[in-house]
Amino acid sequence: MKNRYSIYVVLAVFLSLMSWCSCAFAQKTKLDSLFIRYENEKSDTGKINRLYYIIWEYQKNASYDSVLKYANLGIAFATEKNLEQKEAGLYKYIGIAYKNKALYSKALENYLAGLKITEKYNDLAQQASILTNIGGLYLLQKKYTEAEEYLEKALKLSEAEGNKRRVAQIYLNFASLYASLNNDSAALDFYFKAIKEHTALGNIGEVVVSLENIGVLYHTKKEYKPALKYYSEALELAQKHGNKKHIGDLYGNIAQIYVCFNDDPKAVEYFLKAISLSDSIGTLETLMSNLFGLSNIYARMGNMTDAYHTFRKATNIKDSLYNKSKVEEYTRHELKYQFDKKAEAAERENEQRVYKEKLITRTVAVGLFVVLVFAAFILRSLSTTRKQKQIIELKNAETEQQKKIIEEKNKDIMDSIHYAKRIQSALLREEEHVSTHLPEHFIVFQPKDVVSGDFYWSMEKQEHWYFAVADCTGHGVPGAIMSMLGISFLNDVVLSDDKPTPAEVLNRLRDRVVYELRQNNESIGNKDGMDISLCCLNLKTLELQWAGANNPLNILRNGKLEITKADKQPIGYYPAAHPFTNHKMQLLKGDSIYIYSDGYADQFGGPKGKKLTYKRFEAALVDNSSLSMNEQKQALLKVFNDWKGNQEQVDDVCIVGVRV
Repeated sequence: MKNRYSIYVVLAVFLSLMSWCSCAFAQKTKLDSLFIRYENEKSDTGKINRLYYIIWEYQKNASYDSVLKYANLGIAFATEKNLEQKEAGLYKYIGIAYKNKALYSKALENYLAGLKITEKYNDLAQQASILTNIGGLYLLQKKYTEAEEYLEKALKLSEAEGNKRRVAQIYLNFASLYASLNNDSAALDFYFKAIKEHTALGNIGEVVVSLENIGVLYHTKKEYKPALKYYSEALELAQKHGNKKHIGDLYGNIAQIYVCFNDDPKAVEYFLKAISLSDSIGTLETLMSNLFGLSNIYARMGNMTDAYHTFRKATNIKDSLYNKSKVEEYTRHELKYQFDKKAEAAERENEQRVYKEKLITRTVAVGLFVVLVFAAFILRSLSTTRKQKQIIELKNAETEQQKKIIEEKNKDIMDSIHYAKRIQSALLREEEHVSTHLPEHFIVFQPKDVVSGDFYWSMEKQEHWYFAVADCTGHGVPGAIMSMLGISFLNDVVLSDDKPTPAEVLNRLRDRVVYELRQNNESIGNKDGMDISLCCLNLKTLELQWAGANNPLNILRNGKLEITKADKQPIGYYPAAHPFTNHKMQLLKGDSIYIYSDGYADQFGGPKGKKLTYKRFEAALVDNSSLSMNEQKQALLKVFNDWKGNQEQVDDVCIVGVRV
């Protein structure tokens, strides 16, 4: 049992790497475009607006350290260019980032700084947005009176403005407030109002939050089945929407439901997913909660060593989050904001009094006005200089610290990936497939990343030679995990029977994947699997048996290419699954067989940046059919690399060619 959960831990680590890598690749193209527009923007206001788009993109992908970095740069730039009104939104983004990192004192400090600017410039739209965030922050801290006060102000401004999106968000906050006060009827009413509004507006992320909170409401009432129903609906939407924080929270909630169902393996599975995702995006409070939950499950299972270590990790995070100094600092920021407001009101009264005195003596008034303006200018200049210096010093320190952290994380990640490559390379040794009695053949194997989701495989059984090319879901680390499982499963399936047909092998391989990956339900189970083309060649009679899952078979005879189509279903869960078709054909001396994944044909490049396509790939096979197998391999690689040029490789590439 313990070994089984050790496997879960290893898989969780690999999934964490997958999440980190996927996020980086998904953002790259869009962020590059946004940064180019930012650099080409000429006006100062335009640059600030471009920076808002960059920060929003980082926030959508839960890259909170990057949000902090660029929002602080934006504040420094706005201060330099006297665009103070633009700073309010930047302070709001900083507050959101700190809130999601569970640094609530810093979040409140920046929200209040932004609110102060909106009041100065009577920016009602931005003011309503920040008031909503402050209300949500107080709600998170269980300060319900303060939360209600700020949310009512925000709702009044948003309704007057006609901002349906923000009204829907405030509905959601009020629902959470009433749920916390045990007013379930009012809470559900506001949740469903929020879902209706957010669905109409296309705010899938907020619909996810609403469904999750309804699940929490039923969970609190110990109505576990409806709770699991709403959690599962929220998770399905969150996975489509790609919000990692929501996905991590929902993994933890579902794990707690399985705890209540006494389903310990399921609870461990979802806790590990939640912990991996929360750790990768730095949501410390969620990470702490899930570590405590996993520790309890380990203890209940009698695994006291893992229970103890998990409990220690959770306790360390708790100690860092909740201490007296943070509470005092949190209160101090609120008091400072209230004091500043009173001071500003007193200053305005004083200015009115001075203005009346100016009317009595014009000469004194004009002189006094000039002195005040000059003094205000000097004070503002000194304040701006001091603020810029502090920002630059803070930025330099944070940049250096972030550089060290990134270097350490990159080293750890690359060490893990290279270790995975060594494991995969041990399973994919091309030399072992070369034998003097086997037909002439070649293998093209070119991963997109360090490790590959494509793999080739072969096994000899008496006079029969089995060989295959498979394309697993994903590439890089997640694809490599599936490829290693695929190789292991193929070995087991083929060795378990005397001479199974390719169709029988694929049927058993699919059953093994569905069972081992728990793909027993379309909505809950994962959809990992593979496409594969599998041959069985009788080395004496040259009879070929073949079966395919989405990937076809090409046979070249006398310069003509014949293509046999595969069954349109994967190796993995498929709602309309049916037995695979076994094809038999008699080969002639000199015939060539080609099986492959889709990475070669899907490569972008050429003069117009388009796909290479299967048509060009098949033409390359025909054009080079007279060459030896090794020469064909070099010719195919040249066509591929010439087409790709300076473009990035889009997918793993794997081709096996055999001449009988």
